[in-house]
Amino acid sequence: MRLLREAGVKLDLSDETVATAAGVFHRFYAEHSPADFCCATMTMSCLFLSAKASEQQRKARDVINVFNALSGEPGAPPMPICQEFWDRKDLLVEYESYLLRALAFNVEVALPHRYLLNYARSLRAPRALVQVAW
Repeated sequence: MRLLREAGVKLDLSDETVATAAGVFHRFYAEHSPADFCCATMTMSCLFLSAKASEQQRKARDVINVFNALSGEPGAPPMPICQEFWDRKDLLVEYESYLLRALAFNVEVALPHRYLLNYARSLRAPRALVQVAW
């Protein structure tokens, strides 16, 4: 999940979008074996899909370059548009398709953050406690 968070920050996505991607990731792997699908590519696909669902859409090229930079050497130049790039893009779209079918096209995730804030407000919890819980 660290990879997901770091990629979300580099893509300038909201915390809600990254949390949605994490929820989608967990829902997918609750039903499928990690041996059947590459976790790194599925992580990339979950973030790509959740950005679309949250209306913070990012280009596939940007997502691929961010994940490439995070998994490779720091400061590496963006991936040139070559056959390797097209193969990764095709794999990203293919995994997104698997993901959508596995989730029955339901990409909404009930995030616990909303409940946390409501409970904290109703209990009049101190701000420090709410920050720790968040």
